Amino acid sequence: MRCILILWTLLASVAWSQELTISHLPYIGRMLLAGKNEMYVSLKDLAQTMDMKVVKCKHGFWSGYQPPDQLPDLEFNQVKVGDTVIPSVMLSETREYFVSAEGFCRGVGANVTRS
Repeated sequence: MRCILILWTLLASVAWSQELTISHLPYIGRMLLAGKNEMYVSLKDLAQTMDMKVVKCKHGFWSGYQPPDQLPDLEFNQVKVGDTVIPSVMLSETREYFVSAEGFCRGVGANVTRS
């Protein structure tokens, strides 16, 4: 797992200056480009943009508008948004979690576009 974090640190050490729009809301926050087309964004910043909550649950995170009575039991670095579980990546320098913008938005039924 440590090897994956180091790899992500090397691949995503520079935030790309692109604009994201999430269901007509401009996203303002940290973004990373992984590979050619995969845009990763700060979980905290994305949830804040969408007026959602992020709750730590065991090894992962739950994100949504209203926390459930019982939080899900998630594996290390997983995020549950809607009915979807997506992976997250922690950058070692900042200890901040990033998620796929498309994966997260799909989980809540939102659209994401970038320019």
